[in-house]
Amino acid sequence: MTRLRCLASVLLLTSVLYSGIGFTFADRTLASSDRSALDTVIARRNEDTPRKIRPEERNRITAILQVKQDLAKRLGSAAGNVRVVETTRQTWPDGCLGIPDPLALCTQALVPGWRMVAEANGQRFVYRTNLSGSIVKFDQAASQTTQGQGLQPIRLNAQEMPQPLTGNVVFRAIASGGITGRHYATLLLRDGRLVRVPVDAQGWSGEGQVFGRVSRQQIRAFEQLLQQQKFVQFHGWSYPAPAGAADFITITLSSRRGTIQYADIVQEQLPASLRSVIQMWNQMTRV
Repeated sequence: MTRLRCLASVLLLTSVLYSGIGFTFADRTLASSDRSALDTVIARRNEDTPRKIRPEERNRITAILQVKQDLAKRLGSAAGNVRVVETTRQTWPDGCLGIPDPLALCTQALVPGWRMVAEANGQRFVYRTNLSGSIVKFDQAASQTTQGQGLQPIRLNAQEMPQPLTGNVVFRAIASGGITGRHYATLLLRDGRLVRVPVDAQGWSGEGQVFGRVSRQQIRAFEQLLQQQKFVQFHGWSYPAPAGAADFITITLSSRRGTIQYADIVQEQLPASLRSVIQMWNQMTRV
């Protein structure tokens, strides 16, 4: 009986070692300390059944460690000061994970992977990876929307999203609140007219009034700025006023491709690229 038990133990140990050899690290540049951390995490989650861990889970943890390494290097900090707070399965449009790289050849096939949000120094940073974590991309545009120089945005829900632009409307700003509680929309039309329209809960509540006009050159310059500053990257985000704030105006901006919302009292805390769009819009409509 003792011999049988010894034989069983040897077979079990051999099986465990063999299954461990079967796992391949997607990125062999992981530091030995991180590999140890990975094995520790997996062991804690699978103390009784180390052979049954899913390859996808091992790859996800590997990708998390790679993200922590990259962000720590960017910030000049220790990886232990970085936390990955969100991991979401995502399918990216190409081998560059949807982030163009002039120095790399991007394959055109769809790439399954992860969208990860890391937190460090009180800010959040967005990353894109493939499933195994062998490709890690810092998503700068998305990271700007989660930071806003310390200002944390929230997602607009479907009921808060205004109707998309139609017809010959190039851009629209809807202002609501303030001391008077007024609601109105300012429209930039393709022919350069600036139109102001009263708004209520049901929509337009009166006739629009033309209050100014801009040139076609100004329209083209504004559209180029929207593209250069990647206004569409902020689509669906709201930068609300601090708790307890009063007498502020909520402004909802819409282009043909995206909508964002912010409180006027936090304008100076918005991401720089978004502020540049707002500044040019205010210049054009200050007639």
